[in-house]
Amino acid sequence: MTGPALAVLGVVLLLAAWQAVAALRWFGTTVCAPTVVVRVFADASSRRVLLDGAGATMLEAVEGFGWALLAAVVVGVLATLLPFLRSGLDQLGTIESAIPFVAIAPILLALFSRDTVPTAMAATTAFFPLYLALVSGLAAVSPAVADLCAALGAARRDTLLRARIPAALPVLTTGMKTAIPLAVLGGVIGEWLGSSNGIGPIMLVAMRNYRMPMMWAAVVVTVVIALLLYGGCAALEWVTARRFG
Repeated sequence: MTGPALAVLGVVLLLAAWQAVAALRWFGTTVCAPTVVVRVFADASSRRVLLDGAGATMLEAVEGFGWALLAAVVVGVLATLLPFLRSGLDQLGTIESAIPFVAIAPILLALFSRDTVPTAMAATTAFFPLYLALVSGLAAVSPAVADLCAALGAARRDTLLRARIPAALPVLTTGMKTAIPLAVLGGVIGEWLGSSNGIGPIMLVAMRNYRMPMMWAAVVVTVVIALLLYGGCAALEWVTARRFG
């Protein structure tokens, strides 16, 4: 079977398992059947609320991802141009990625407004995969190309621009596929801290009022957002691999 066929089969099996768990009531009424969730999307008012929340969450995730990408580029280039900093920056990045989301959240809440925290959380969660991919890509230039640049008298900056960055782009776009779902997750967690916009508040209100169909619909919307953004990064990876791979 081809890749797309396997993906479709996987989705069908997942939906069938979800429907079975809901029908057998293994978790009581907490797990709603997919057919019940579909009725939530069929309701015009509920659909409007979910679409508005999806737009806000997607914007926060993309904005946070953009800031994380900018920070990863700055720090990664700095580590490449100044190799003696590489070890320390790698350790700082590892420490940052190891801190649990719930521990980072209060710090961000103290530094930013509640409506800005989701973007900051998205940036925090997406930074390390992007940084790791970038520095790995910048170091992936072939020794022959690096020796040629040195033999031609190219400055370190010229080698970076003409050899290392083109070699790093395919690796970076692969890292983007890992980072963008984390940005969505970070954005939703940030919304739980008191933001008035996005899918996060919809989930919280639905849980507090035990509106399980709406909560599961919000979960589905979050998954769709992550998949759409992942697909965009996968398309970008395909383009860069054909051009620079």
